[in-house]
Amino acid sequence: MEASRNFHRSASQIPMARAFVRASLARWGMQGHDRELDDIVLMASELFTNAVIHGAGHVEVQVSLLADRVRVVVSDDGLRDLPGALPRKVDGPDTVTGRGLHIVDRLASAWGAHSRPAGGTEVWLEVARRNANV
Repeated sequence: MEASRNFHRSASQIPMARAFVRASLARWGMQGHDRELDDIVLMASELFTNAVIHGAGHVEVQVSLLADRVRVVVSDDGLRDLPGALPRKVDGPDTVTGRGLHIVDRLASAWGAHSRPAGGTEVWLEVARRNANV
């Protein structure tokens, strides 16, 4: 099962992106405030926020419910401040941003980022499903 939606690249869209991810997964049988669902929504929100802060153009959120995992992909038209660069975790006590990818790194089973062939950036995460009886 898969759902995708385009959003304006705006901080005001962050709650809508979270609601889209939660509603998509709930429609497919994941329970309302299950910890696994909350973690996925949190991570999707972090990726979306990064796209708003650092990206360009619109932001697309794609959610897939697979037999053994949930996959979320957030894509935009590329990094505004560093064209061609990919998102990365930022370390250091004085960093103001960059902690979102640390959250994703800790909670996701896997994640990554790559440039899209037509331009832009795609960041994805996967979470192994604890209960695959959907």
